[in-house]
Parts: sequence; structure tokens; C-alpha cells
Amino acid sequence: ANGQIYLGFGHCDHGWLLAYSASTLAQTHVLNTSPDGIGATIWMGGAAPVVDSAGNIYVITADDIGTTAPSSNDFPDTFLKLSPSLQVLDSFTPSNERYLAENDADLGSGGPILLPDNTSSFPHELIGGGKDGRVFVVNRDNMGGYHPDPNGQNDNIQTVQTGTQQFDNIWGSPALFWDGFIYYHTENDVLRAYSWSNGLMSVQPAASGTTTYLNHGASPSISANGTNNGILWDIDDSGYPSGGGSGGTPAILHAHNASNVGQELYNSS
Repeated sequence: ANGQIYLGFGHCDHGWLLAYSASTLAQTHVLNTSPDGIGATIWMGGAAPVVDSAGNIYVITADDIGTTAPSSNDFPDTFLKLSPSLQVLDSFTPSNERYLAENDADLGSGGPILLPDNTSSFPHELIGGGKDGRVFVVNRDNMGGYHPDPNGQNDNIQTVQTGTQQFDNIWGSPALFWDGFIYYHTENDVLRAYSWSNGLMSVQPAASGTTTYLNHGASPSISANGTNNGILWDIDDSGYPSGGGSGGTPAILHAHNASNVGQELYNSS
């Protein structure tokens, strides 16, 4: 994007986003998301940063791993809006960020997606969520910043609860928005499709699959001919040994009718 290659990094003492010229591969820009703290890494369960039509870049960071609360320099558990040169333009941090950090409940275990422009009061929206299963609909034009609140009030457009457990719900990325639906497949849960209309998600799923996936759920993807013949694909790796190593059973590829994910079209077993 913007003639640059952007790389995010996690699993180190800081969060980094690095930019390189796509033509020369020379490093052009560097962002450290926790220069005064430790953590706020950019891993998003393997999802990539997203870029809007103006070239602005969006990422979600993970917990701090020290005692540093969000500040003007440190951005743990935060949606970040960045310029093409990686300057912080805006941000949104849930009001209970300290609770998330104390419980290893990274907001940045999941990746963000951009939604199409809409005709509501908030025409430019971004969504994402993390381990506590809350999906935040955020106004890209005024993201809301950070305001600690013991009652859990947040300055975002909408919050929708997903998942089946207190933590370890959302990992990776939802499918790209398709034909009025947003898809999530959280850990220990079935695939769920949420409708999206007038700038808001449905509070309850519009349709649900029937197969429960373990091991971080799945990151769905869509194949379609425009808005026709949509197929949602995801992979169930529940048979992989939780401790790693040998053994287990093969992963299974599933295909669902994207307009009604309760209808499975195929699976590789």
C-alpha cells in the first residue's frame, strides 16, 4: 500500500510496524507502539493490517506486559489509525484496558476489517475484537481514544458480544465483509454470521453453523462471483494435539453457503 510494504511484529518487548519501499526495499518508516513501556505488540492472530482508500493503515495491538497504561506514546489493547508514514492519527482503547492486561485478554489477538461506506451517521467504520469476545464497531473519523471507566462505557459506535467463554474467543481475522454479513468463528464455538445494516451489526447471529471448532476457532474466507454463489471456507484443526508434537487427526476443510452458514456444502472428511 502507498508504494510501501508494511510488516507488523509481535512476541517481543515492543510492538513494531516497519515500512519498506516496494521498489527498492529500503526501510522508510518505523513505528514503536510502546516506546515507554513493554508490549502492545502487533500480531492479530496472523491477520494483516488493513488500509483504507486514503492510504491510512489500521492495526490492533496486544496487551502491555508491564504496568504501563495507555498514554500518548504507548498503545496497548488499542485500535490504531496510522498515516502512510506511520504517524498515529487516531486511536480507540476499551475503557477496561487494565482488566484486559491483568488477565492476558489481548484485544489484538484478532485482526481488524474495514466495512464499506454507508449512509448512517457514521459512514466510515472499522470492526475488530479479541480474547474477551467483544466485537467493537469503531468510527474511523473519530475513534474515541481512551477513557478509563469502571462501568465499562466506551466511546465507540457499537459493541457486540461473541464467543462462549470469558477469554480466548477471537483469534485471527473474520472473513472480509460480504453481501451484508460479517463472519466470526471463535474458539469452542460454531461459525456465526452477523448481518450488517445502516452501520450496525446484528446483536444476535443471523445464521450459525453446526460444527464446534476447538484450538482458536478459524479464520473464514469467501469465494464468490460478486454477490452471487458465495461460499464460506474455513478449516477445523481441532484434532491437532493441544500440546503440539505428533499424533492427532487431520485438519478438515469445510465449505458453507455464505448466505446461510447453517448449510454445509462440503467437507474434506
